[in-house]
Amino acid sequence: MGGLSRDERAALGATDTPAESGDVVRFAEAVRRTLRHELDVNPKVVVFGEDVGRKGGVHLVTEGLQKQFGEARVFDTSLSEEASSVALSHGDLGTHASGRDPISKIRRPGG
Repeated sequence: MGGLSRDERAALGATDTPAESGDVVRFAEAVRRTLRHELDVNPKVVVFGEDVGRKGGVHLVTEGLQKQFGEARVFDTSLSEEASSVALSHGDLGTHASGRDPISKIRRPGG
């Protein structure tokens, strides 16, 4: 689970009980906030995939991230499904091997 040990997860202080107050956040917004946070706190993080840069992704999950963090950290890759899957998986490995923390987005067929 996220590469954390049971003790590390417990130290985060999370709860299974929903808060009584607070904003209701849709899934796409929660992912965007998480990506923004990771890009902000970790200069090694890069986000890449189909239309994630300028367009902000098919569901706008990455909207505004390229403008905020630059084209070197949030960028588009090939639009071909087969080529993207191979390029992203190999790109993840190469990017990680070069000391970066890649986050790639692959659009599943039909969605």
